[in-house]
Amino acid sequence: MRSSTVLRLCLVLEWVLFLAGLGLSFAMERFLPEPLRAWLSAEAEGDPTVRELAVFGLCILLLISGIVGTVGLFFLQRWAAWLYLINLVLGMPLALLAGPVVDHPLPYAIEEVGTIMYGMVIALAFFSDALRKQPAAPPAPRVVAETAPRVS
Repeated sequence: MRSSTVLRLCLVLEWVLFLAGLGLSFAMERFLPEPLRAWLSAEAEGDPTVRELAVFGLCILLLISGIVGTVGLFFLQRWAAWLYLINLVLGMPLALLAGPVVDHPLPYAIEEVGTIMYGMVIALAFFSDALRKQPAAPPAPRVVAETAPRVS
C-alpha cells in the first residue's frame, strides 16, 4: 500500500475515532458513579468564566484550522502538514487550561487510539514519501503512420 493511501486512511480513522469518542463521552456519562455525575452537573450549571470562554474560542479556532489541515493533508498538500503540526502543538497547552476532565474509560480509550493516529499522521507527513510529488508519467510515444508518397 502506498504511503499516501495510508496517510489518508489514518486521517479518516482519526476523525472517526474523534467523533466516536465525543459521542460516547456524552452517551456513557450516565454510567459514571453518582459523585462524578453530580460534579459534572454542577460544572455545567454555572455561568462560564472569562477563562472558559477564551479557551472555548481558542478551541473553535483550533477545530477550524484542524479541519483545514486535515483536508489539505487528505489532498496531499505539504503546507497542511505544517498547519496540522502547529495545530497539535498549540492544542496541547490549551488542554491544560480546560481544567479537570471526567470521562468514562471507553471514550477515553477510543480517544487514546485517536492520539496514536495523530502520531502516525505526523510520521507519514514528515518522514515518508506520502507528500512528495509523484513524477508525472512519461508521455505515451507518438505513433506516426507512414503513408506512401502521393504522385500527382
